[in-house]
Amino acid sequence: MNGNVRLPEREALWPLAVIALLLVLQFSMIFTRSINWDEFYWNYEIEAFVKGGVSRPLQTLHARLFSWLPGRPGNAVDHIVLARCFMFACEIASLCFIAGIARRFTGRANACLCALAYLSAGYVLQHGFSLRSDPMVTAALTGGLYVLARRKITALSVLCFGLLAGSAPLITIKCILYLPAFAALFWLRLSESGRSIAAPGRLALYPAAAVIGFAVIYLVHSATMPAAALIASTGGDAAASAAKASGAMIGASVRAMFFIGAPPYLPMMIKSASISPAFAVLLLLSPIAIWRITLTRPEKLALSGLLSVILTLFVYRNSAAYYYVFVLAPVAAALGPSLSLARKRVPVWALSTIFLVFALLVFAKEDRTVIARQRQTLDAVHRIFPDPVAYFDHNGMIGDFHKMNLLMTPWGMEQYRASRENSYRSAMQSRPVPLLLENDALLTEVMTGDRPAGILSAADVAALRGNYLRYWGPVWIAGKRVPGSVPSVRAEFLVPGDYKVVGSPLRVDGSVYDPGSIVPIDRGIHELSTQEDRDTLLLWADAAEPPSAHPPRGDLFVGF
Repeated sequence: MNGNVRLPEREALWPLAVIALLLVLQFSMIFTRSINWDEFYWNYEIEAFVKGGVSRPLQTLHARLFSWLPGRPGNAVDHIVLARCFMFACEIASLCFIAGIARRFTGRANACLCALAYLSAGYVLQHGFSLRSDPMVTAALTGGLYVLARRKITALSVLCFGLLAGSAPLITIKCILYLPAFAALFWLRLSESGRSIAAPGRLALYPAAAVIGFAVIYLVHSATMPAAALIASTGGDAAASAAKASGAMIGASVRAMFFIGAPPYLPMMIKSASISPAFAVLLLLSPIAIWRITLTRPEKLALSGLLSVILTLFVYRNSAAYYYVFVLAPVAAALGPSLSLARKRVPVWALSTIFLVFALLVFAKEDRTVIARQRQTLDAVHRIFPDPVAYFDHNGMIGDFHKMNLLMTPWGMEQYRASRENSYRSAMQSRPVPLLLENDALLTEVMTGDRPAGILSAADVAALRGNYLRYWGPVWIAGKRVPGSVPSVRAEFLVPGDYKVVGSPLRVDGSVYDPGSIVPIDRGIHELSTQEDRDTLLLWADAAEPPSAHPPRGDLFVGF
């Protein structure tokens, strides 16, 4: 134990029992927790991958793993719940790896407490099973760290390391943020090899295996992507297209990854500490505890390397709540020394109880009503549009339809403003977009607010407000309202197709149509006038009757 007093093995049963309880509670959250916006986007990307609409191999390995999801019974919520079960398994693997890494530096009870500290952290409890890159890449990277920290250099361990570390960049390129942890453990292994001449060469097998593993997985993944077949069928070079798409993605991601100054998600950092105070206290104690405990200098450096990953919160831009699933894993593995200090005053059972209590507080505050509203909304969309259509929304919530706008996240809106283009109007001019789903406050402000300036361009706001009418709750469809109080109006239609007259007879470009009539409308300016002194509607004819049930009241997403 390197200087620590070995306590009875049965003390590890306390944190193990709490871990088991929390895993049972967290498993229930798979089915009751609101689907987050980017979980819907991940599902949308899976759908696009299967249809050949994704050409970059990097950051799309999840799409291959879940390519069986499209076509399954149910809507996007049901698909995501199934995928969450796999992510839950990834989290369990991460817990095992965290305990295994910690065991290299501390006793069994402390190692189990490290895993418990991770699982009970508020944001991990809420997002550890989410359909995102974080649970997957955390399992892969902590697995690689475990192999490097604990396993002898054998053909099997090198192969496992190559597969785990090599697959990480294909999940997300933010895996590079673990480099200090890997470098520190590599230095530990090198320092423990003494003066062996062969040791550096044998250890070099690990990074070599990671590079080879990445290359093999990348080549196989890119060559067998549905998009590669589509590109090849049109006479294009699939490999060159994949490389170009990956290069563009890397360039855009690197430019957006880091920041200088105040953390953009500082409130979430504060909230994370407030809902996980035990973890926060152990984290603050760790630098002192690591250098006070009886360990070799390389061991202390290794623990410091694991702990240093937390500093990425001050340089990595996209460090929202779900990022803590990724960033806290190596940090938790380094909490052994601070737990040893804590255990001088607090027994293992009490520490386990403390972690449990704060986790239960987070669990108790879960809003379990939102996921039902999400299901109801998606069911309504599929009822109104039985066949897929193009649409606008915040995050790709309707996975099997074709999203026509960028993600309306802070990063996506930065891209929108930087382009200086009226991309919504351009999208409407490229193909009919009969649906708009108002599933975010940004879209609510655009469609109903008085001051949308700064969200979208004036041309895009005018295009959206002038071509869609609210149909059912957050569902807007292509349409026009013709006021009966004016003789006639000249209106621009950006969604060409068949429209149905609702209300009173309507004159369109000189021809009169009775209520219920279908009017073919081309893209462009049309003259409209009502035949009676009341408003008349032109609604997208292919939209089915809306559900008879009232639209859901309340938000479609929960905040962080």
